[in-house]
Amino acid sequence: MDCVCVHLGAGYHSAKKLHVYKELCLKACKEGMKVLEETNDSVAAVTATVTVLEDSPLTNAGTGSNLTTDGSVECDAGLMEARSLKFAGVGAAAGVRNPIQVAKMMLDEQKAEPKLRGKKNPCLLVGPGVCRWAVERGMMEVHPSQLITEEAIKERKKSLKLLTQAREQRSSQEAALDTVGAVCVDSQGNAASAVSSGGILLKASGRVGHAACFACGCWAQTYCNSADESCTVAASTSGCGEDLMRVSLAKQCCDTMATAENQSEAIVNVFRDQFLESPFLSDVPEKLGGAVILKCDQDVIELSLAHTTPSFIVAYQTRQHTKAKVLVSRCNDEKKVGTSVTVQGEMINLRKKRKCSDP
Repeated sequence: MDCVCVHLGAGYHSAKKLHVYKELCLKACKEGMKVLEETNDSVAAVTATVTVLEDSPLTNAGTGSNLTTDGSVECDAGLMEARSLKFAGVGAAAGVRNPIQVAKMMLDEQKAEPKLRGKKNPCLLVGPGVCRWAVERGMMEVHPSQLITEEAIKERKKSLKLLTQAREQRSSQEAALDTVGAVCVDSQGNAASAVSSGGILLKASGRVGHAACFACGCWAQTYCNSADESCTVAASTSGCGEDLMRVSLAKQCCDTMATAENQSEAIVNVFRDQFLESPFLSDVPEKLGGAVILKCDQDVIELSLAHTTPSFIVAYQTRQHTKAKVLVSRCNDEKKVGTSVTVQGEMINLRKKRKCSDP
């Protein structure tokens, strides 16, 4: 049942750079599958997968993230495991190269937490406390300047100029909303999801986005139905954090997909009802978001992706399929960006082929 799926976020991915985006997704999938085969641990696998994405200056996560108004890098990340239902998030983190690894350390401590009265390990850390907590546990602190790229500096200057001229900061097609993430299920059926983001352009220092927030950036849960059967669902989201937080999009996707018979129809419904037409977002004319959802039921894995942005890139790999597959989904009508949903899905049947002599 082993499967790793990554997303390069909901945003705009130019055709000129499409080949490097695909290569990055393939690299992340390969690393995640390697860790999954070595550890049979979905949490370790999604962490390794997202670490590859954070280390790439191509993404808005970790190195190369969008800069704040004061020119610094502050990142958010979240991680959740279906079996334990534990969640860990870090927000506005500076001085750490891989915020997703800090989230994993937090999750591990929660799972190993002794049942002592008054003792509680954190599930959310923000600001300077993130780096301090990680350094105390052996993680190396990095100078904030090491996470800043020339491209990020150029984008900040460009946006500041537009802002001072009282113009629109960036068009929806150019918006760097490409939060990265991954979902994974191991051979024991345990799923995990992860998400990491550098946040929106010119965000205020200290701003925390959806990636660090419970139920918003990622979700993973095993659902039981009345027939004493179960399925496990994991989701990772991308887009404008302020909008995703107001509707808890990751959990909404999982809750809906868990009981759905038609995955494509279900994901359209959840994006329409819980996002595009949500009363919580009635004052938002253009709603930008995306999600990848993994649903595993016995030996069948269904992958679905949906987005309201110009494009969304997903790659997945299974133990049975040694080569990862990349899916590039695009909204074909620019006028519908932010107001309609584009959907794509894949079904992976991992059941072994039965021989005639099989009972």
